[in-house]
Amino acid sequence: MPVGQEVTLTYTNEGAGVHDWTLLSEAIESEAEFDDSLVVAQAEPENLGGQDTITFTLDESGTYQVICTIEGHFDVGMEGTVTAA
Repeated sequence: MPVGQEVTLTYTNEGAGVHDWTLLSEAIESEAEFDDSLVVAQAEPENLGGQDTITFTLDESGTYQVICTIEGHFDVGMEGTVTAA
């Protein structure tokens, strides 16, 4: 995604159970390192089929970590990245 451009994302939970989509300002390696101050944008937890739309802007280029903050989910691999250039 382009640096400095407003992005609107619609998150649809297609997994079983509650999940969220949380974009972090700094990468973490374990759930224990998570802190609310790291959150750049977050689509709220939703049950299967639920949706949430969020808008955010990334002002610096780089790779940002995306995680699920529901307890236990990050530690079993629910993470990805977003790249701003």
